[in-house]
Amino acid sequence: MSGAAADSAVGNAVVLNLTDDAAPEAVLAELRQTAPERLVIDVDNAPGIDPFVLAAAIITAVPGIHTTLRVPTPRWHPYAIARRLAELDKLSGGRLAWTPVDVEPERAAEAARIVAGLLTSWAPDAVINDRASGVHVDTDRVRPVRFTGRHYRIDAALDAPPGPQRTVPIAAGPAVADPNVTTAEEITR
Repeated sequence: MSGAAADSAVGNAVVLNLTDDAAPEAVLAELRQTAPERLVIDVDNAPGIDPFVLAAAIITAVPGIHTTLRVPTPRWHPYAIARRLAELDKLSGGRLAWTPVDVEPERAAEAARIVAGLLTSWAPDAVINDRASGVHVDTDRVRPVRFTGRHYRIDAALDAPPGPQRTVPIAAGPAVADPNVTTAEEITR
């Protein structure tokens, strides 16, 4: 794969380490051919590659693949991360995890807390889809996440419902300041 190195160093997962000169077509062709069960996508050395777009392409090209996405938190605001993870979780059928990657563990921990809060800002029964009344969402069941930290500040709910896992699990990475904070209700305290 041009611009990519595939290792099997993380358990039974293939680790895809990409650089900016990676040829997405070649990466997809090889993944279709090898059809790994688990894949870790690492774009830390490829600032020009959008990890979410690449993950979407891989998830659709390799059915059934379990994907872990290493997300460089300095390049992505937690709201953008949560929004994209929610859609990828739907696309993958709940076969998605992520890892916040940052040289500043405190910033990664803040990002992880906000992402978890945003992904749970919609109650499980918030989507109604009642065509007769024209009500799609019970807005009383969508709660904003209020958080002010050293690196991020947010006062918003996610603008779309979460995927099947609700909170996309963190596969590995920096120590999160409070790993028990997983819901919008808990993060707003």
